[in-house]
Amino acid sequence: MAEAALKVTGLETAERKLKLLVNYPTGLEKALKVAAADLSTYAIKRIRAQADSRDTPFKPLAESTLERKKRKDQLILVDEGRMMWAMIGRVVNRGLEFGNNMHYLHYHQFGTKKADGTEKMPRRAVFPLNEAGRLETEGSGGKFWTDFRKRLIDLGVMQ
Repeated sequence: MAEAALKVTGLETAERKLKLLVNYPTGLEKALKVAAADLSTYAIKRIRAQADSRDTPFKPLAESTLERKKRKDQLILVDEGRMMWAMIGRVVNRGLEFGNNMHYLHYHQFGTKKADGTEKMPRRAVFPLNEAGRLETEGSGGKFWTDFRKRLIDLGVMQ
């Protein structure tokens, strides 16, 4: 009588992928909560360090800005501290939302241009995003996202 045999391969890969599916909801939620808190802390640290997400020192304030400031010895982006202490990070729909409720943070994060395309306000990025609003890949911003990816791997959310 003839014998039939069936050989199944690749079960290790299937098992890894199934574990990711099982760990995904709780692992992702944990990682996002930590990242949300870390993003607020990161922004405050960038202001205190007076350097952007690529570790480039903030450009000095313009003379006209210095003339308007109450105290000339304060850190750039800090007058009364409202912007710094209003930083938020939270989990929304399996994603992250971060920023603050100060309408002018966007101008500092990305800088502004005059009508002729020249710089009006220099970019002083406090969140780990590049000029295009994508994840920063260089400096402390790049390290932030590399650490976040490692956390997702450690939690079994991604490979």
